[in-house]
Amino acid sequence: MTLEGLFYLDGSPVVIDIENDKISSIKRSDSKKNDLYIAPGFIDNQINGYVSVDFARSDLTVDDVAKATKALWRVGVTTYMPTVITSSTEVMLKSCA
Repeated sequence: MTLEGLFYLDGSPVVIDIENDKISSIKRSDSKKNDLYIAPGFIDNQINGYVSVDFARSDLTVDDVAKATKALWRVGVTTYMPTVITSSTEVMLKSCA
């Protein structure tokens, strides 16, 4: 797969090649094909929940966490720290599990 866009630091065109789900090369380009900016993913160090998924719910499931994670990926957050607000010991232990 090849992506083309603008390097986030200076706006210059770049071409990114992806092989086996990993970036294999990033090259400067002479042609501007689109206005898509290419940048590293965001890291959020505190997320209590996302897309109606609350990480402190007593009935939190792995599917809920996957739903929130995939939605965060779509908006550029590649890494996050799920956080649990103060609650009963049972709820906090279940959320952490």
